Parts: sequence; C-alpha cells; structure tokens
Amino acid sequence: MIYYKIYSHRLLYIDITQKRKGLKQKNEKSTESTCAVTGVYDGVYYSWDECGASCGEGDSVAGEADIQSQEQQQTLDETDTQQETTQQTSEGILEYVYVDEAVVNMPQTQNIAVGFSDENLVLESAVLHYSSVVTGEQFEMPASAIVNNTVLFTQDYPEGSAEDVYQLDSLTYQNSGVSSTVNLLDEEIDAGYTVTVQPEEENSSEEAVPDVAVYSLSEDGNVIEASADTENIEETVAGVLEEADPVSPLAREARANKTVVICAGHDATHTGASGNGLKEEELTFKVAQYCKQALEQYQGVTVYMDRDSISCKYPGQSTSYCLNQRIKDAAALGATVFVDIHFNTGGGTGAEVYYPNKSYNEGIHQEGQNLANKILSELSALGLRNRGAKIKDGTTGETDPNGNKDDYFTTNYLSKQYGMTGVIVEHAFLDSASDAAKLKDENFLKKLGEADAAGIAATYGFSKGNNGNEQATVQIKNKNDFNGTAQIEVSGSGNGYKVAVWSEENGQDDLVWYSLPGTARVINFDIQNHKKSTGKYNIHVYNWNTTSNLCQAEFRVSGNTTSTLKVSSVDNRSDLYRVQLKFADMPDDVNVVQFPVWNKADQSDIRWITAQQKSNGVWEADVSIPDQQVGAVYQVHAYANLTSGTQVFLGKTTFKVIGPSADVEIQNYNANQGTFDVIVKNVEVSAGVESVRVPVWSEPDQGDLIWYFADRQSDGTYKVHVDIANHHNNRSTYNVHVYVMDNNGVQTLVATTSQQVSETKDELTAEDKRGKETTYQLTLKNQKAAKATSVNFAVWSERNDQDDLVWYEGKKTSSNTWSAEASIKNHKTAGKYLVHVYGIVNGQQIFLDQTMFEVSEARAALEVGTYDVEKKSFVVTVKGISCKSGVKEVLVPVWSKSNQSDLVWHETKKQSDGSYKVTIKVPSDVKNAEYNVHAYVTGKNGVQSCVGVTTKEITDKQIVVSAEDTSKKESTYQVKLENQGKYGRIDDVNFAVWSVANDQDDLIWYSGNKESANVWTADVSISSHKTAGTYNVHVYGVVNGQQINLGQTTFEVSNPKGKTEVRNYNSVKGSFDVIVKNISSKSGVQSVQIPVWNQPDQSDLIWYSAKKQSDGTYKVTVELSKHQNHKGIYNIHTYITTETGIMTFTDGITYNVVSDSSDRDEEKLTTIMGETATTVEQMMRYYESSGNQYPSEALGKGGAQTLRDFCQMYYEEAVAEGVKAEVAFAQAMKESAWLKFGGIVKIEQFNFAGLGALDGNAQGQAASFSDVRTGIRAQVQHLKAYGSAEDLKSACVDPRFKYVTRNSAKYVEWLGIKENPAGVGWASDKNYGYTIVDMVKVLTSK
Repeated sequence: MIYYKIYSHRLLYIDITQKRKGLKQKNEKSTESTCAVTGVYDGVYYSWDECGASCGEGDSVAGEADIQSQEQQQTLDETDTQQETTQQTSEGILEYVYVDEAVVNMPQTQNIAVGFSDENLVLESAVLHYSSVVTGEQFEMPASAIVNNTVLFTQDYPEGSAEDVYQLDSLTYQNSGVSSTVNLLDEEIDAGYTVTVQPEEENSSEEAVPDVAVYSLSEDGNVIEASADTENIEETVAGVLEEADPVSPLAREARANKTVVICAGHDATHTGASGNGLKEEELTFKVAQYCKQALEQYQGVTVYMDRDSISCKYPGQSTSYCLNQRIKDAAALGATVFVDIHFNTGGGTGAEVYYPNKSYNEGIHQEGQNLANKILSELSALGLRNRGAKIKDGTTGETDPNGNKDDYFTTNYLSKQYGMTGVIVEHAFLDSASDAAKLKDENFLKKLGEADAAGIAATYGFSKGNNGNEQATVQIKNKNDFNGTAQIEVSGSGNGYKVAVWSEENGQDDLVWYSLPGTARVINFDIQNHKKSTGKYNIHVYNWNTTSNLCQAEFRVSGNTTSTLKVSSVDNRSDLYRVQLKFADMPDDVNVVQFPVWNKADQSDIRWITAQQKSNGVWEADVSIPDQQVGAVYQVHAYANLTSGTQVFLGKTTFKVIGPSADVEIQNYNANQGTFDVIVKNVEVSAGVESVRVPVWSEPDQGDLIWYFADRQSDGTYKVHVDIANHHNNRSTYNVHVYVMDNNGVQTLVATTSQQVSETKDELTAEDKRGKETTYQLTLKNQKAAKATSVNFAVWSERNDQDDLVWYEGKKTSSNTWSAEASIKNHKTAGKYLVHVYGIVNGQQIFLDQTMFEVSEARAALEVGTYDVEKKSFVVTVKGISCKSGVKEVLVPVWSKSNQSDLVWHETKKQSDGSYKVTIKVPSDVKNAEYNVHAYVTGKNGVQSCVGVTTKEITDKQIVVSAEDTSKKESTYQVKLENQGKYGRIDDVNFAVWSVANDQDDLIWYSGNKESANVWTADVSISSHKTAGTYNVHVYGVVNGQQINLGQTTFEVSNPKGKTEVRNYNSVKGSFDVIVKNISSKSGVQSVQIPVWNQPDQSDLIWYSAKKQSDGTYKVTVELSKHQNHKGIYNIHTYITTETGIMTFTDGITYNVVSDSSDRDEEKLTTIMGETATTVEQMMRYYESSGNQYPSEALGKGGAQTLRDFCQMYYEEAVAEGVKAEVAFAQAMKESAWLKFGGIVKIEQFNFAGLGALDGNAQGQAASFSDVRTGIRAQVQHLKAYGSAEDLKSACVDPRFKYVTRNSAKYVEWLGIKENPAGVGWASDKNYGYTIVDMVKVLTSK
C-alpha cells in the first residue's frame, strides 16, 4: 500500500489513499419538518410540533405521580448475547486521519476526524481504539458525530486528568449493517497525541519544518517527497466540527449565563405523598426556597421558582395540565435547567434522581446524568442513602430515529422538547422512620436545598461572588477507602491557586501540591500518590501569588478496611441467627451494610438483609430460618454501600442450622511414640454441653476399648490424648467415636473417625548433642525395645581391637525408647567407634541393633624458630589448633639421639594469640646436632593427637645478612654481613641491591666497608632506586681466592598514601577544588601532582601541582575554562612524590559537572545498573495488563514460545550483566510497541530496542539477531555500555557497543539525549528516559 504522512505544528492527519481524492463539503439539512420547535445534535435534526405528538406525549405518559421504591435485585450470572452480522456490502477505505491537537493542554478538548474515500458509504457507528504508551492500558472513543463519509471523535480532558501519551491503534465501524475493523498500526499509520498540563513548546528556528510536509513510498519501497494541497481536507474537517456541534460537559460549561428554574413538586390542590405527619407539597416548597437562596449566592446563574406560594397557579386544572404549564413557563423564562423537587414513599430509604434518556438528544441525556450524579453526591454526604441516578423509558412504543424509546416522565421528555435539562429529585421517603426523623428538622430541610444548589453549581462550574475578598470551600466526595481514592472539590478559588494535601502519619513526607487553574476544580485523590499513607489528611488552599491561606479542611482514610464476618445462634435457637460484621477500622464513607443470605443453589431463596450499626465498626442483623432443617448450610455475603453510591464486597461465610453436632479430626500423630490427639470442634448443642466422651479401640472384639473424657480447651475445642501403650501397644487401625452429653442428660453420637498407627522403623542413633565430642547420646527406638525389660549398649573404638570396650546401661525414656550416654574419656581414642545394642526380651538377651560414630583428631601447625647461637636455644610454636572438645594440654617431645636417650617431653604455655610455645635449651657441650621435634594435643575428652613432626639442625657456625632502616625515614638502609665462624677469612665483599618491581632495572652494586675482621657494611640510598615495595639484597665475597654467594635478605619500602575528593564546585565561576587529604609518607612529601581531563582522547589533559595547606592537605583549583568549558565526567588522578624520589599513583576519582539547565538531584534518579527489583511473574503481569496478545508464533521461531520464556530470558540476561531487568524490559515494551513493532524494525529481526534503527532508515534497515536471547543480550549490553564502565561478562553481540561513550548515561533518565548533561544518549525523544522510569514504576507495582 502507498501511504502519505502529513505533519504540521498543531495538525496531524494521515492520507492513505493511492491518490488524493477531493472531498465535498456537504451541509444539506432536513427541511421536511414544519414543527414549531427544532434542534440539532450530532448532525441529526429532530423536531416537535406544539402538541408534542412526535415525542409520543399522550395519556400513557406519567404525570407528577410519585416514583415508588423498587426492591434491589442481585444476580450472580450474566447472560451472554450474540449480535448477528450481515455480509459486507461495500468496502470502506480510509483517506485521512486528522488529529486536532498534537499536545492537549488541560483543560482542553481533543477532536479526531477520520475520512473515508468512498462517498457512498452508509456509516452507522464507529469506535476508535487507542492505548497508553506508558502503561499499555487500552481505551475506546465512540463517535460523537458522523457527517457523510467523515467520522468525528471528541474527548474532553478537564483539569486533573492524568498526564499520558496515547497511540491510535484501530478503528471499528458499522457500514450498512456490517462491522469492520482497520488496524492503523498494520496500515503503518503512526498517530497519537500527548495530554499534559505544560504549555506546548514552540519549535525552535533551527528545527522549523514546513506547515505541511507530504511523503510517500515509491514502487520500490523508498521514501520520496511529494507535494500536497491540504486545503480540501482542512475545510472538510472544519465543516464537520461546525455541523456536529457535540454537546460535551466542557462545551456546556463554556456557554453563556445559565437560567435555572426550581420546581416545588405538587401544591395545595394537587397534593402529593404523606407519611409520619409529613406532607410532600409543604416540604417541596421549603426545600425549593432554600435551594433558590443558596444558588443565588453563585455567579453566572439566574434562579427562578415556578410559584411563590403553596397554592396552585392554575386552579381547576388537572395535574398533567399544571405540570405541562410549569415547564412551558420555565421555557418562556429562557431556562436551560429545570429541577423538579419531590419526596418519596413506598417502604424504602434514601434519595434518587431521574434524568432524561438518550432519545432525540443525547447531549441533554449526558448533561442530565452529570447533574443527577452531582446532586446525589451532595445528598449522600448528608447521610441519605444513595439510590442512584436513573432513567425510565416510556411504554407507548414511540422511539426516535435511532430507535431510542421516549422518556416516561413528563419532566424529563417535555423539558427536552424545550431544550432544557429536566431532572426529578426524590429526596427521601416520608414513610421511613429514619428519613422522616431528619425531615422534621428545619435545619435539615435547609441542608437539602443547599445540597441541591451545590450539585447544580458543581455541574456547571458556578462560583460564589467574593466581593473583593478571596474565599474557597472544600468538599470531599466519592470517597472510597477500600481503594484509597476520593475527590476533593474546591469551589470559590481563582486562577493560580494551589492545594496542599498531606497525611499526618509521617509529618509532611507525602505532601503533594495540586494546581487549581479554574474557579471550581476537582482533585482526584489517591493514596498511591501519598506513599499509601492512612489516617488523618490535611488540605490547605493557597493563593500562590499572595501566599494567603484561603481555607483548611481535613478528612480521614481508614488504615485497615478489612473486616471479620461471623454468624452465631441467638439464645441457642435453631430458627434465629445473628450475623455480625466487625471492621478493623471502619471507613467513614460506609453508609449501609447489607447481608444477602441464601441456602438453595439457584439462589431462589436469596434475601437481602440490611444491618444495623451497633457500635463504631460493628454491624449486626438477625436472620430467621423458617422450616429449619438441622445441618442445612446457608451462604452469607457482606456488602458495604458507600455514601458515593458504590457497593463494595466485604467477605463471605456460611453457617449450619444447629442441632447436636460436632466435627472431629486427628492431630499431632507421632508414629514413633504411638500417640495422637483427638480434637472435637464446632460443638453445637442447643441445651448446652455437659461433657464430651470419646471411646477409642483397635481390637475387633474391643478388648482394648477405653472411654476418654475430653478436656475443653481455651479455644472452645475438646481434646483427648491417646497413647497406644494403653491399648496393648497395638499398631493397627484405631476407631474413634465422639459422644456429647447435653445438660438434659441426653447423650448423642455426633462424629466418628479413625487413625492408622503404622509399624515404625528400628532406629539407633549416636548424637553429639553438645557438639564437643565429649559425650554421645545413644538412643534406640523400635518395637523390640518396647518389649525389652533391660537394654545395654556396647561401645568401643575401631583402633586396637576392643581394648577400650565399655558397656553402658540403658534407661527407658518412653514405651519403645532406651538411651544411654557414652563418655569419650572412658576410651581416649579418636577415629571410628562401634555401638552394639543388646536387650533382655522374654528372659533372653538378644541383639537389637548396631551403628557407629566418629571422633575427630586434633589439628594444628608446628613451627620451629631460628637457632640462637648465643643463647643456645630455639623456640617451638604450635598454632592454629582445631580441637572440638577443647585443649587440655599441648606437649612437645624433643630428642637428638637415635635411642631417644635424651628424650624430653616439654610442656607448652598458651599465648594471647591462642598459640602454644616452649623454648628448647640445647646443652652447652652440643655444637652440631639434628633434633627431632614432635607436637601432641590432648583434648578435654582425653584424646591425644600428634599434630606435627619436624627436625631442627643446630650449629654454632653461620653467616648472617641483615638490612636496617638507619635513617628511620626509609631514605637510607644499612646492609650488613656477619661471619660467625663459618669461614676463616672473607675478602672483597659486595652487596647487590634492587627492587622487586620491574625486574632488576634499578640494580646497584654497593662495595662493602670492612668494619672488623668478620663484619662488612654498606649504605643503600633509596633515592638512587626511586621505587617502593620489596628490595632484594644478595651478598658476594672472595673466600680462598674464589667469589661466592655468602647470603641474602630483603627489606620493605612503603608506598605513600592519600585520599582525593572534590569540593566547592562553583557553577558561576566554572571551577572546583581537588583536595588530597590523609597523606602518609615515611620519607616525607616532595610534591603532589594531579592530572585532570574530560575528553576521551585526553586532548584537554592538564597536570596540576597541588599546594600544601595549613591543615596538612594539598589543594588545587580546576578551572573549566582551561578544559574548553566541557561539562560531564572529569577524570582526576593523584600522584605523590616522596623526598626519596618515589612517585606513586595513590588515588583516582571522577566528578560529574552538570549543566545548570539540567542540574537534577542525582540521588533521586534511577540507575541502569544494580540489583533487579522485579520478577518474571511481574513482567508477565505487566505485559498482560496492556491487553496485547503475545506473538508466540513469531517469537517462538527465535526460542521464546511463551511469554514466560520471553520474560525469563530478560531476567537472566539482565542479572548476568548487572543491569536492572525492569529497565531493560520496560524499554523493550516502549521501543517495540508492546511487541507489535510496525516501525523500522520487523519482529523477525529479534531487535527489541531499535538497535541501529536510525531516523530515515527504511523498514528492516536495523540490526538483526539470530534468536530472541541474542537480541535481548545485545540490548542489555548496550544498556551496560551507557550505564557502566565495567567489562562485559559475556562475549559482545551488540554491533553498536563500540560507538557508546562508556558510563555516559548511568541513570535511566539520562538515556534521553536532551536530558543527558553530556548531550549523549540512546534517543533524541524528549523525556525518553523519564518515560521508561514511569513504565518501570508501573511494572514493579504489578
């Protein structure tokens, strides 16, 4: 298909025909009527003659008769209806889609027109389907007018509407009885609009585009520019808007001054209803007067009453004639609203309003519905039950051209004929005791009139005059604590006013400011916007210009709307039950509580019973059960009717008609011990319970039968504990019966059950309960043990046969359990232990069972120190000891002779670090020898373990090489060679010294100075090496004419240290300070140098020399002007050079210089990297909430057959790279239009984030991947490129990874180029990243 896209500043329409066809403006109007009164709505003309014949007015139309209450009906099932379809007779082809406002600034109305190329279409209806780009929620917009082959859709966005971005998805239309749907996305029509409170920004000059630009596709699929003349289409759309004139709530509010007539129903001649000493004609006149007085306080409205006394204006005439004349009189006054005041009878309670139906004029129907609901909202706030806004169709069979029936009531249909909105307000029931009590209070009648006036004013946006003094009033309406919502209606304030709303739960941490640009506004309150806080809320209304507080109000949100529902018998009667509902914290908006009760499956016996409030939060109602049948189960549901008219389901339960009854169950069954508990619950006995008895037996002849008396528990249940030891230790099926004895001495069997007690497995355990390996608990459980008269445990270690065998006498701890305690001190052996058990059964000793257990060896490390020639000793250390039982002692045997004749066992001493040490003295006559050194650890359980074996060679002759920091500043080290008798003479000693770092690049040979016959030294200057770390020292000398290696040693030179931070950023001066603190250097500090750069190629690199401050820190000031005033990430390194010339990198940090225009609080931004906060199930629910169907066939080819497979892959790939899965998934939903694609990228490319899909590319000209997982991995890697500088965990599959400046958008909000401080990012769309963050919030709330 060849298509065109047309763009302009405030106009978007899409022309999709192969060649533009001219549209004819058709304004022909019907002239067949000769009626006196005519009107037009939605392009359909209607008319009436003076007698009202075409309205169906006649004797069958009800006059001013009272509207009787009707019983509330509840059904649980709905009957599906099927709509017949006929074969399509002509095909509708779209020519253009016209969107009036690309950006809708609230309050504003959006107009969308769709033109069909076939001028002969017979369009009957149409619905536009659209969805939220942020949440995926789907909506429908029915046609507001159809003119020839053009359909108009109108949507109002009043103040307080949700900000969102909408996309047009599809169009369903009815043509000659045939329903058809056009998928706009499939047709490559990408249309939509934004709803916001921000004013629309003008295009900058450098981004200016022609008013209308036309593009089309050539036959080879390339985009080419074409010319377009849009005048015909624009003129057609303008004509449609003018001809349709849809009557929307916003349009009606904008009309000129309103005239309202208040009709006091009935009069002294045509009397109305009566009850409880009250007369309707008297009450209506009073309420009408109060309503007029209250309404006259508002601006923009003229108010009349239809009569000035209770007397009839037309004496001698019928009720019907009188009412007709009143309506005609109102029309003559120029009235646009006719409010008919009435009161009700018939056995009900509360208020209801009847408004016009859709016949002839749907606009008046819509306005009447709005007016009815506003009045009801005010009346219900006075405590009256909201019976609802209603319509009633006529019974004459008369219909309008669209098939809608006439209105039943004269007030509704005759007012409509005269162009007025007429409603009937039935305030309360005169025959209701509760309603009548209120109506006898004159102050309450005044409140009724004021409520009617407030509802009228709220409908049409009237505001009260302030006479130069600012005033505002606040009303809470449509409050629903069960979902945490309400409407805050503020009246009387002017433009530029704001409302502060917050809860007292945690100070003002949830405070939200709401704007009030108009004079009568409604705030849609939701606790989700206030941290879900509950309790008391405060409302303050301010003049934002003068900071004046105009008024204050408060309301309460229930902290816990849950409730408990229970049913109990009244006085143990079987025919009367009390249903009680108890709120944890009853919402203030609960007006009525009702209980539907039924027993039959088809609900044919359902009864709705209204509860009475007994105390705060407690509602009760008594239910009588005629013809009760013991055991019959009744269903009970609970509903709350709120003051707004909303009905909320609270819970459900059941109850059983009582008789002697109870339930029994088995609990706490223990197969090993052969015990169980019998629990008797739900005991119901009308005469009261004297006792509960439970017979239990297992043998067929009941030889083990025992009658147990059950003990009553605190929770009202009864309990019996059964032990098979009382039943011959039988392991079989136990029969359990339950009998209840009532207070009249009657015993009744009420329940039975059984319990299988199975054979247990033989079990022998040896358990180190203390975990110290000192004692072991030996336990035997089996059937043989149950019959044994005595049991003994034989225990021995596997080593050395049975030399440590000990018999332990068992003790019986239960019917089948024997135990004993084995002490390891009796065995003193590590390793495997064997346990055999013997018992005396029927007078004979038999073998019962066997097992084994392990006792561990102690573990430790043995170290022998250097032999001290002068002291003729060396130190032995035993450390790292591991011994479960604890250490009793550590012994070290030492000897040098083969026959161990010089063996000595040395006792060690415990050191503070947990090691054990002993100094071994070598006899003075021993010059050279090799000593054997062993170590033994004895545990507190008596087990001795050898933990180490080594040898130590001693000699009085040795060479000692040492290095000492003689300067104490690591600047000079003295290296020394000491010949302690090993060589007779040493000549020409040299010391080779170098640092380990960088091999031997700093090797220096130092000539030794002979200090004495056997001592040579040299001084090593560290400034000659300029290196920190480990140094090697090798010593060479000439012995007997040959140079040999005499020995070696090492020494350490420490690195300097310091901590770097940035302070004092000055956006005005364009500078910041770099501070280096906590500097440590043993040799002192020669200099501190700080290289700083911003550009990736280091083209702006500058080395700064820091200056020492009085507090010991070093500081340098970085001026951005020296770095081309770049903004973004600055790299800052620190190098410290010591007095010995050692230059060391000590620290490296980065600092982000943010542009003033986007200087956001980074703590409030959302990082791309981090721990994932969502789950696979949440991602699935988020996608399903969009209403889209998962494309299993297309994505199944790439390995993701199901939505769970797809979401699982996102979770795994994101977590593997440290990217937040919720960010990746939300971005994919935005980029792929919820997996519908339709743009440059095709679904089979498995490219879920538009990688490589640059502006201007043809369809398919983007990155493609072999399967779904690879496509997801590429997106995740691309996100990591922006959000981190870390290496990838997996091989790179992102073809555009190399083009990203790493870590340039670590926050999701910075993925949008316009919001990124460095001017880089994923996409150029305004608020691109913020839109993804909004989607993430919705995702993680699922």
